Amino acid sequence: QAYTSLSAAQKFLGVGDVVNEIRVRAASIEEARTLRDRLRTHLGKRAVVIDWQERNKNLFNALQLERIAMFLVLTINILLAAFSITSTLVMSLIERRREISILRALGAESRSMRWIFISQGLTAGAVGSALGVLIGGTACALLASFGLPLNAEEIYYISSIPVEIQAYDLLAILFVALGVSALSTVYPAIYAAKIQPLEGIKGQ
Repeated sequence: QAYTSLSAAQKFLGVGDVVNEIRVRAASIEEARTLRDRLRTHLGKRAVVIDWQERNKNLFNALQLERIAMFLVLTINILLAAFSITSTLVMSLIERRREISILRALGAESRSMRWIFISQGLTAGAVGSALGVLIGGTACALLASFGLPLNAEEIYYISSIPVEIQAYDLLAILFVALGVSALSTVYPAIYAAKIQPLEGIKGQ
């Protein structure tokens, strides 16, 4: 880097009494857009005012596309996990068909059978969702603290990708995972409730 006076730089570049760029530092990145709007209102058409998000528009567009792609990948992973829960419950249902028939013969209601399999699936989904949010939240907290190097300072004016953790996103992911886990228990629970007292015993 080199430092010089404004008049010396203008004389060296041969532009006359002209300043082509003035950088203004905001107190925080959240205040940059508000400051930009104030400067635009004050300066009008005399100057072009852009903030750091507009200057790095290509980067944020790429990050937005990556976010959409990650959402699709996570959705597929959640659906696969739900299918795994369903298949596990169905296998458990097949293996314990005789026990279910005995419980029905002893007076267990269909509602009780449904609740057994729903609670089993919800427990597995809750444990998996809690671990996922804990591990993912910890990883995001570490990235927010130490930053994710961009290694492209010659292109962008930021050295690292900003990471922000929002409780709303974590809660949304948690509730979606729990909802999918609950839906994955519907078929096994209904199937278990339809087993009659003599069906499982005859099958043995």
